[in-house]
Amino acid sequence: MTAFRLTPWALASALALVGSQASAALTLVSPTVEHGAGLGHVSTVLTIQGANKSALETGSVGVDSATNTMSITGDAKTGASQTRLWTLGELGVDSASDLRLVFNANEPGSARDITLTDLVLTIYDTSGAAVFSSSPFSAVHFDDTNAGIGTAGFVFGLDAGDVSAASSIFAGSFDSFRVGLSASASGFAGGPETFYLASAPVSPVPEPSTFALFAAGFAAMGAVVRRRSRTR
Repeated sequence: MTAFRLTPWALASALALVGSQASAALTLVSPTVEHGAGLGHVSTVLTIQGANKSALETGSVGVDSATNTMSITGDAKTGASQTRLWTLGELGVDSASDLRLVFNANEPGSARDITLTDLVLTIYDTSGAAVFSSSPFSAVHFDDTNAGIGTAGFVFGLDAGDVSAASSIFAGSFDSFRVGLSASASGFAGGPETFYLASAPVSPVPEPSTFALFAAGFAAMGAVVRRRSRTR
C-alpha cells in the first residue's frame, strides 16, 4: 500500500483537540491515516459540498417521520455512495461506546484548514421516530488536512454522557435502527467533505491494489506448495 503521512502539524493539532473537546457530544478520538476509504469503499453516511469558498456548507441525512423515508437536505450530495442511511446491524455496531464517525476533509490546494461548526448524530427506530440525538456540538478547527477523498480522516465517538443516554437503545432489537447525521463546516476550499460510520476500533481500509497484491502473493504461495508436493 502506498504510504501516506499525516503532517506533524495536523497530528499535533488533532491530538491537542482530544483534551480540549471534552465537553462536546461527539468528541475527537484520534486522527487516522488510511487509504481506500473513498466513496463506495466504506459506510459513507453524509457528503457535503458547498459553493467554493462560501461562508458555510451544511447538510443532513435523516428520516422523514411522516413517510418513514430518507430525507436529504442542504448541501448534501444525493448519490447512493455519497449520502445514505445505514442500520446499526449493517455497521456491525452493538454498543453506543463502539460507534465511530470518521470525518474526511477534502480541501484542495494549499488552503487545507477547516472548521467543523456542527455535527449531530441521530438514531431512528423502525417506525422512523428519532430515539436518540447526540448533544450540542462544540466547534472544532483543524489547522491542516490532507487533500483527497479516502486518504485521511479524524475519528469521533460519543462522549460518556451520550454513551449512557444511548445505551438503552442497544438493549433491545436494534439492528434495524437507522443512523442519520447533520453537519456543517466553515473555512473550506471547495470540498467535498465526507463522513462515514464504523465500529471501534477503526482500521485502515486497504486500497484495491493492495487486495490485488495479496491475491498475487497467495497465488505464488500456492504454486510453490504445488511444486513441492509434486517433487516428493
